Amino acid sequence: MADLVFDLGGTTVKQALVNSSGELSFKKVQSTPRNYLDLLDYLEKASHNHQAARAIGLSVPGIYNQVKKILTGSSAISYIIGKSLVVDLQKPVFIENDGNCALLGELWLGSAKGIQNVAMYVIGSAVGGAIAIQGNILHGANLNAGKLWL
Repeated sequence: MADLVFDLGGTTVKQALVNSSGELSFKKVQSTPRNYLDLLDYLEKASHNHQAARAIGLSVPGIYNQVKKILTGSSAISYIIGKSLVVDLQKPVFIENDGNCALLGELWLGSAKGIQNVAMYVIGSAVGGAIAIQGNILHGANLNAGKLWL
């Protein structure tokens, strides 16, 4: 069983099907949709095209508030600030900051595998970062732990 994952960036959206071993069975890269409604349409179509996927993961540029279910800031895709990315995709949806997702990947299968306390910085359309303490992502009181505001 695989999960459908997206990395939403300021320039491109990367999409993949990934199994529990980290192997990719499908990859796609396209330009980031120009507006919020186009992004929601893209996510709905991709979910429909991969109905066998167990769940959906979204890596987003900005601070995602799990309680309010909105992005409270983004330096790369301004039209998603204050908006919900939780649409009816017919399966569980997990949303996390892109820097945190990058570090989770490194903790799982990458250069931080087996390391409990680590920080990393991510450079793309913007600069981000993440911190893990005892193997868990540190979000902080304001969900900004590890973030750079340049």
